[in-house]
Amino acid sequence: MDGQLRELLTNYGEIGGVWFDGMWDKPDTDWHLARTYALLHQLQPQVLVGSNHHKNPFPGEDFQMFEKDLPGGHTTGFNPEQSVSALPLETAETMNDSWDSGSRMTITRAQATSSAIWCGPQDECEFSPECGADAERRNPAGVCAAPDGSGKVDEALRGIDLWNAGGPVAAGPWGVTTQRGSTVYVHVLDWNGTLLALPNLPRPVRSARLLRDGSSVEFSAVKGGLVLKVPELRPDEVDRVVALELEAEK
Repeated sequence: MDGQLRELLTNYGEIGGVWFDGMWDKPDTDWHLARTYALLHQLQPQVLVGSNHHKNPFPGEDFQMFEKDLPGGHTTGFNPEQSVSALPLETAETMNDSWDSGSRMTITRAQATSSAIWCGPQDECEFSPECGADAERRNPAGVCAAPDGSGKVDEALRGIDLWNAGGPVAAGPWGVTTQRGSTVYVHVLDWNGTLLALPNLPRPVRSARLLRDGSSVEFSAVKGGLVLKVPELRPDEVDRVVALELEAEK
């Protein structure tokens, strides 16, 4: 395998990352990781190396991945021995009916986690419709843009710092937050109530709008936080996003 890796990393220009898989099938095998990782970083020092081995990271790995689960989630049985490291994080997902891919992609972004999306071509070498319109360009915006039924969720996910993407409110059973500048995006993924209470934000909120159509959202400041009147869920909607505009910093 080292010979094949050497060929790939010397004959095909700059390589951004090398993603290994399959160690979980033979966990007791000596995979010579130290030798292989040293070779990769020697040939291309900038390359990011990761392995889907369902264990804590080994020396020489540059990011940590979690299969079919959010970091530290332990909900699928694939990563029972893993803890969350200080390395950049990745969630490996599919684009079919196995999981709620729309909401999970939102959560991974909000938890400062990248998403590896399995999105292979169909028999006619065309990408499945579930992969989104931008699949041919490997652009996850086609996936992220759909969950609110409007194509505008992309505003709340694109362009945010991948490793510092999480908003000021910790993830809860209702969903997550992301933030760009003075705008906090509240992603309501699983909430049947009409009112949603949030803790105090860094600064007072001056306006709230529903991202899908720009309509105003009622809110009120209360002791210890904020209460939102959550808009009704549409049949084709996974992610109701409320954009909160904060007061300018003083």
